[in-house]
Amino acid sequence: MSNMDLMALSEIRSYNEPPPIIATVIQVVLEVLGLCSQEELQEWNRMKSYVNGDLLKRLSAFDPLTTPAATDIHKISDKLKGIAAEDVLKGGSLPTFVLYQWVMDVLSILRVGEPHVSQASGSGRSTEKKTTYSIKPTLSSIQE
Repeated sequence: MSNMDLMALSEIRSYNEPPPIIATVIQVVLEVLGLCSQEELQEWNRMKSYVNGDLLKRLSAFDPLTTPAATDIHKISDKLKGIAAEDVLKGGSLPTFVLYQWVMDVLSILRVGEPHVSQASGSGRSTEKKTTYSIKPTLSSIQE
């Protein structure tokens, strides 16, 4: 992954208490990759232990269309609701921004196959079907 290296990740790891926007992005990346438990996702010191060279390898190898990893894209989207790319760049760091863009690319890929709103027969109300997807995205948008 050419836009990010171990030095960039060390910036993220250096935080004793990161800005909330950085913690959220890292939490979402780790959740999408399925690298740690929900319990570990609640504690920064545990999360940052996954921010290393192995993370870079996993990001590069991840393909949302072929790697089996169950992730609820609605849950991920909810965690990022209200966070724009500009917010991440201003309140986070360049490495966090690259990770944020990766997550957004993954979500875009997964939404292509997402079920549409269906009409409940006779009820007159639309209901959205929530589905857990197997995901594994490519990083073409951040690789040279």
